[in-house]
Amino acid sequence: MVYFHPSLEPLLVDIDTVKQHPQNARNGDVDVIVESIEASGFVAPVVVQRSSGFILAGNHRYLALKALGETRIPVVEVEMTDEGALRYLLGDNKASDNAVYDQGQLADLLRVLSETEIGLTGTGFSSYELEVLLAENATPGEFSKGMIGFTQTLMLAFPADIYTQVCDRLDAHAHQMGTKDRARALADMLGVTDD
Repeated sequence: MVYFHPSLEPLLVDIDTVKQHPQNARNGDVDVIVESIEASGFVAPVVVQRSSGFILAGNHRYLALKALGETRIPVVEVEMTDEGALRYLLGDNKASDNAVYDQGQLADLLRVLSETEIGLTGTGFSSYELEVLLAENATPGEFSKGMIGFTQTLMLAFPADIYTQVCDRLDAHAHQMGTKDRARALADMLGVTDD
């Protein structure tokens, strides 16, 4: 059962009364959202165009609730024309795309969370990503001060169609391994271990 923040209780409706927007051009990582909901609960309503019932913000949170078997969803309905709804849908997604992290602050936050009982669960970040951040933000000599490990980046260039296939195969292998870490999946496929 999904935990909804108490402030959302008055906004809960039957999940089947809303629909994914058919023109949502964005593909999100529903598994990461499911993990976040399981770790932290559901804390923000989705935004729905009143006239159509289409979700303008929260399409992938909707899919995550469906994946969790939830029958309710918190909704804020807005009056918008179809054109205005598309502008809002695209603008909301683009604003998120344009956001950037302060890499040092992100590394510090993830390091703190990695030391808790549930580690990085619910953050969408892997321990490998934390290792990379720590290595990239380290000062000379800092590797001896409790770093998880030294990490290097391997850059490979592929044509777009091959890149997609490589990523799909890495993700499938990572899933079989019980991780989301493409680097570990590649190392495993190549027979390389941490030993």
